[in-house]
Amino acid sequence: MSYDDIADRILRIIFPAIVPAIVLVYLFTVSMASAATSCASGPTSPLVVNVKSTGAKGDGVTNDTAAIQAAVNRVTGTGGTVYVPDGTYMIDAVTMLFVKSNMTFQMSSGAILRAIPNNQRDYNIIRINFASNVNVIGGTLQGERYQHLVTTGEFGMGLAIYGSRNVIIEGVTARDNWGDGFYLGTSNPTNITFCAVTADNNRRQGMSIITANGVVVKNSTFENTNGTAPAAGIDIEPDANDTATNVQILNSQFLNNDEVGVLLTLNPAYNGSSFIRNVTINGNTMIGNDRHFYNVESEGGIVLLNVSGIIVTNNAVYNDIKDGIHLGQAGTISSANNNTITGNIITGNHRYGILLEDGSTGNTINNNSVRDNTAGDILDQVGGNTITNN
Repeated sequence: MSYDDIADRILRIIFPAIVPAIVLVYLFTVSMASAATSCASGPTSPLVVNVKSTGAKGDGVTNDTAAIQAAVNRVTGTGGTVYVPDGTYMIDAVTMLFVKSNMTFQMSSGAILRAIPNNQRDYNIIRINFASNVNVIGGTLQGERYQHLVTTGEFGMGLAIYGSRNVIIEGVTARDNWGDGFYLGTSNPTNITFCAVTADNNRRQGMSIITANGVVVKNSTFENTNGTAPAAGIDIEPDANDTATNVQILNSQFLNNDEVGVLLTLNPAYNGSSFIRNVTINGNTMIGNDRHFYNVESEGGIVLLNVSGIIVTNNAVYNDIKDGIHLGQAGTISSANNNTITGNIITGNHRYGILLEDGSTGNTINNNSVRDNTAGDILDQVGGNTITNN
């Protein structure tokens, strides 16, 4: 046997064994390096399972739900990573993908999880359900709003979080969903971060926060929400006996949403049992929101209804079609300071820079730049508010 033959046999034996190890080390190293500059912490294990290894095709035709779930199940609890390479992966959103505890679900920039059309009212492409220490990073969650098989319902979500803690969603785009792009639901999700996410052209909301304790949304974009009310970029709206507390909305963009950029509202019927507490809306940009008029009372760039203790500061609200900042329904003890509000243009009852109405008293409106709004810059309908240095 020649030396060339011997070398060839050695390579045939060794190469298949070492290449996967090299790939795993490379992915682990890249993940750890990116963690230094991102919101998500790096994986705690070098284990990486590529969904192609569990049978996912990513061809835009095959139902890849079971194959991707198999990869998730293999990594769950290890601190490792499920890796989804470029491709279009068809997902049964009624069955849903369940991302579980102590893992990273990493999608490449060209990875799309696309919902298979269905006729259900309530479904998610990804659900994080009573899990902890979870990262979901990158990729696109593509809804089926234009292929949905019925016209009823509004709860088809891109990614939903229930009863979980220590979850980071980073660099994920959720678009074209029948309901919301992102949804925080029941059982008080805790310590949840959305970093550099995008919600685009979802039907009901870009994001809903129904109940949670400790939510940070930063450096993100919520745009083109349209189709059914409330049609907000972000809607914080607890149900009966729910509380949303310690929420920060920071340095994000809210663009061309049909009704509101950011909406905080409590149903008066829930007074005393449901609460919104300690919310800061800081450093955001609102442009061209409230294009359609589902509900005149709750339209504007930033709308606070029947809530208190909200800090609205350093935001820029430009060319919204209704009020720039709207406080109503007996909201009290909130502050709007150092905001820039200009160009609210529609004719009618609502076109102010800052509007305080419906018993909204005890608020502090200070050091805002408010100009070029059609009806006026600041209107305090009932009095009892502190308005200075604007």
